[in-house]
Amino acid sequence: MSSNDGLFLDHIAVVVPDLARAGKTYERLGFRLTSQSSHKGPLKPGGPLEPFGSGNHCAMFAKGYLELLGITDPKRYTGEVTPLLQRYAGLHLVALGCHDARQAARDLGSRLGAELSVRELGRDVPQAEGGTKPGMFRIVGLPAGTFTEAKLFLIEQVTPEVLWQPELLSQPNGVTGLAGAVLCVASPTETRERLSRIIGREDLALTRGALEVIDPREFSARYGVEPPALPMVAAARFGVSDVAATARYLRGQGVPVREGDARIWIAPENAEGAILEFVPASAGEGR
Repeated sequence: MSSNDGLFLDHIAVVVPDLARAGKTYERLGFRLTSQSSHKGPLKPGGPLEPFGSGNHCAMFAKGYLELLGITDPKRYTGEVTPLLQRYAGLHLVALGCHDARQAARDLGSRLGAELSVRELGRDVPQAEGGTKPGMFRIVGLPAGTFTEAKLFLIEQVTPEVLWQPELLSQPNGVTGLAGAVLCVASPTETRERLSRIIGREDLALTRGALEVIDPREFSARYGVEPPALPMVAAARFGVSDVAATARYLRGQGVPVREGDARIWIAPENAEGAILEFVPASAGEGR
């Protein structure tokens, strides 16, 4: 078994300046969103879980999920949302799932030549039947400067049953899973080399989902727009049961849809700065 055994694409996040507005935008795009949830963690090492001042809405799929991330309490917030938004509003976070964060930290640390810590965080997750339940997860971050192309980290979902509620998984737009993320960088070869060290495989293969690295010329040719910044998380890719049906749904919502090569996508101005791409669902998406 490789050190990458079990590593997969868990979720990606769109960082937004106005969480309420973003929620309405994504509901129009056919995503069934959770109610707003607030992040918690220890403000001091070993301390109790306390609100960070950030929160989210999530669209949960049978395979992975999409997060809308924003500030909920500016007086408490000390995190990274503001500097990310100063670069651009849109996709920033890429979370690679693992089954054992402590083991993953040891494996990744050995590849990077660094000692990595595990952070235990949580949030109150709204439940379909009412109320909330505590959702817990463990995060393995990268040493500063290791990978500036995205806010990339490993995550172990300690309480998956709290997040993946059956009532939330059916999406009006037909999305069945998170299929991938596309990074746009100045030097794809160099980025792929560093990413391969993080993943532990030269081919960048994950057990579910895929990461693709392209340059600005390919980005513009594929999506018809210029990247607002480099490097960046350029697009989120979703698997759908029927691409044509998803296109009809979006157009019925008055959303402009672009088409090409058995895929459709939504331009950044219609998705809070993110490019959303929809492709046929594949068996490789798994949760």
